[in-house]
Amino acid sequence: MNEQHLRIVAFIVLCTLHLGIPQISYTESVCKQILEEANFRECCNMPRLLSDEVFQRCDNRTLPPVPPDVPAPIPANCQAECVLNETGILVHRQFMLEQAVKVLVGQVPADNVMWMRAFEVAARKCYNLVMTRTFYLQDVAKNLISSQCIPTSIRYLECTFSIIYRDCPDAYWNYNNEQCKGIVVALNNCYYLFQHVWKI
Repeated sequence: MNEQHLRIVAFIVLCTLHLGIPQISYTESVCKQILEEANFRECCNMPRLLSDEVFQRCDNRTLPPVPPDVPAPIPANCQAECVLNETGILVHRQFMLEQAVKVLVGQVPADNVMWMRAFEVAARKCYNLVMTRTFYLQDVAKNLISSQCIPTSIRYLECTFSIIYRDCPDAYWNYNNEQCKGIVVALNNCYYLFQHVWKI
């Protein structure tokens, strides 16, 4: 989304604050409701992030066995990790950046330079934002989260989708739908996006 989009969203938020309208609390239930009701393609006609076949192969995969006294892995984390494994982006827990760029850009029609650029920028940016950080290791060490299906995969996919969608080119953005502005705000405030990625 361009600077004009961001200015519109900022203006709405500012007006809401000044008018004393109650702010939305982006709890898990609120986020799920917003994202389940959202029609992503109606707002931004963007190429799919990954193919349906990949998601289907990873849907309802059996979770890895859980050792005693260890937190169970989160199913969505395991599904995201499976997706990256299936596409060759993740190999023996090693993230392959150039493969990620190749797979994601490969979803875009070859003649659409605008989207190809947007997908590559997001793929590289999210690698630096997510995959180069070991934020989860302390939680694993403290036995707060499972050491299996660590959250980097799901965060990478959510980050990539959010940046691409947020930066949707003007030619592909639906200015006539008021609900689209709310979707952008939700993307900036919700962390439950992965289950909706294949909708777009």
